[in-house]
Amino acid sequence: MSTITTRAGKGSPLTNNEVDANFTNLNTDKAELSGAAFTGNITFTDNSKAVFGAGSDLQIYHDGDSSYISHNTTGTDLVVEATSPGDDVIVRAADDLNFRVNGNENGIVVVGGGATSLYHANSAKLATTSTGIDVTGTATMDGLTVDGYVGIGTSSPSSYFSPQLVVHSSSNLGGITIRSNATTDTNYLLFADGTSGNERYRGYVSYDHNADTMKLATGASPAITIDSSQNVGIGITSPLSVASGYGALTVGGSTGGGVILSDTSSGHGQVYANSSQLTVDAFSQRNLTFQTNGSERMRISSAGNLIMTAGGSIVAGGVNDLILNAGESGTPDIYLQSGGSTKVKIEGSNGNVGIGTSTIIGSAANRGVLTLSGA
Repeated sequence: MSTITTRAGKGSPLTNNEVDANFTNLNTDKAELSGAAFTGNITFTDNSKAVFGAGSDLQIYHDGDSSYISHNTTGTDLVVEATSPGDDVIVRAADDLNFRVNGNENGIVVVGGGATSLYHANSAKLATTSTGIDVTGTATMDGLTVDGYVGIGTSSPSSYFSPQLVVHSSSNLGGITIRSNATTDTNYLLFADGTSGNERYRGYVSYDHNADTMKLATGASPAITIDSSQNVGIGITSPLSVASGYGALTVGGSTGGGVILSDTSSGHGQVYANSSQLTVDAFSQRNLTFQTNGSERMRISSAGNLIMTAGGSIVAGGVNDLILNAGESGTPDIYLQSGGSTKVKIEGSNGNVGIGTSTIIGSAANRGVLTLSGA
């Protein structure tokens, strides 16, 4: 601050030297129109503004409550920048920080010691939490890498056996949808153990929308195929069909197909076929039985005998013998029929034979009778 020499009352006038000193001191303290340097504070009272620009474009002031940096020129920008490499722009707030757009709409709200929220059209869409982020609405992205577990509809995916991705359905018909881009596309759920060749799809479930066919693969090859008619193929990619309206199971391999019937510890029997024969095999001393309406009607014993439920049997009696037995209780007869009529009858009580007739005429004591009859 400059010192100015004055006279109190009506004293003697200032000397020439005093006047010159006053002018020198005043000239030293004045603010030049350009290039002035201030070594102390410039004080503005409330609502007094530091105004910049020919049209009062930029104003800095305090209104007694809040402080303002106001840019008032339409179509131009207010730029805050650090132009030197490595320089930062730092905005500090003792409590909250709020960036507003379009007048007074929230854009970014930072709560001191709490969440940071991003807004769209004044509606919060993404907010940080103590454990991650909270997204309101749909997240559209080109890719997503998650370090940890993902829970959809649950906040505790780690509680589950396989926690990497857990979808918790909160209502009926919940699930996961794979939406095909076109009706001719094929979509996959893949199981990989590497990043090259068929390591990328050692196991998979696929759906061909063009053929409406689903496949389950193991070892990078289809193991089960279900076609659009619900025919099922095991080991074959084109299941065979039977009559219209009937579903079919086709089991195929490089030589033929077969089915093994087993419990949890051992096999009991098998049915298999190739280009020359169909084989039905009961394992290890087991009988092969045939039933209708829940009751056994016939069986092939483990010894190879054909046994009828009524008591009859056909038995291999020797190397080249065949034994036809009508039953082991009583004396039942044996009939051989063709075209619905009896062609041969053997009476169980005495062994008499009728050929061409079921009526055997008489018998002599201790003598067998053969009755022949023609049409």
